[in-house]
Amino acid sequence: MEIIKINNKEYYRFKIGDEFEAISGKGSFNKMKKNDLTSDVYDEKNGFIYPFYDSSTKNNHIKGYCKNFNFKGQGIKTSISGDAGKSCFIKGKIFLGDQSYILESKNLETNFFISLFFNSFIPKFKQGSAIPNTYFRYFSNEYINIPKNHNELSDIIKKILDYQQLSQQLSQQLKDYKIAILQNANKKIKQYIKNNQKDKYIRFKIGDEFNKFSGRGKGMYSNLNASKLPNNINQYKLYTNVTQNNHIAGYVNNFNFYKKGIKWTENGDAGSTILIFNKVYIAEGANVLYAKSNNNYINEYLALKLNYWLKKFKQGSAQQMVKWVYFKDQYINIPKNHNELSDIIKKINKWEKLINITTSKMENYIKGVLQLSLKGVKNEW
Repeated sequence: MEIIKINNKEYYRFKIGDEFEAISGKGSFNKMKKNDLTSDVYDEKNGFIYPFYDSSTKNNHIKGYCKNFNFKGQGIKTSISGDAGKSCFIKGKIFLGDQSYILESKNLETNFFISLFFNSFIPKFKQGSAIPNTYFRYFSNEYINIPKNHNELSDIIKKILDYQQLSQQLSQQLKDYKIAILQNANKKIKQYIKNNQKDKYIRFKIGDEFNKFSGRGKGMYSNLNASKLPNNINQYKLYTNVTQNNHIAGYVNNFNFYKKGIKWTENGDAGSTILIFNKVYIAEGANVLYAKSNNNYINEYLALKLNYWLKKFKQGSAQQMVKWVYFKDQYINIPKNHNELSDIIKKINKWEKLINITTSKMENYIKGVLQLSLKGVKNEW
């Protein structure tokens, strides 16, 4: 590591491979005992207390919880596949899955600060066509610069952590609210079924009421000339297996789907869903369910329900997937009352709008402080 000056400001400059060691989780998940497999939620009573990290980037990258841990310390967790290259700072005892690794150094503040850059930097080194991946060797020879001033780093980190804590609290409250709404709706439906009140709910087989549009063979971010933000050329939202940024992987110059539907990820954070509108491009790793009926509230309610329900049908070990054939013959019940569905959706949309505003503020702040603190650093940052 050397000290350099840029615009009369001192920076540490170093090669990533000289300062970081990559600790892989490969093979760890397959060696776990059956009763040690993950739980979707923290469950202290049954021993599921250690965060499980794999390719997923939702919920602060935490895919679930395990009874055991295979890493203790601090570092930068990076996804190999799925949302390849996306990173987050981790600390403590965790279980590292097959599709991720940790970049470990001995400097806590450097770790956290660099993790902010890696989120935008490492994905540039993705390789592969069907399933892009990002391994340490792809970027270990790259050089980076960080501010030397300790107080500057501390102040930036404190402000970002405050924003992240608020965002996490709001996200958890929304998740709890959605679960409570679904549980209440399911409770009502069970009562309707028990009382034989068939006029109160709708029961159908998914494959009978929905069609599927697949992104298989329709390209990927890397070969669609996509951009991260919309511009004069690229104006249509691109959906892949990415689940960050409301599932928007980027923007392209054409579309291949133009109806309202429920986009779900086939791999990566398999089974995650979001409601999509208008003209979009569905690429590799993404699929869409679109209803044969035109009831918008049914579409929106199912998008909410399926986000939790589809994950039950994941199959595979190293690369878990949720395919159409896994759930198309399943039956599902939903409330028939239009006003009841409408009220549920409106309440959730209100919460999501608040979270999106908070998240946007945090992202703009992070972008601003990094640009300021790294003024004069290499263009790729």
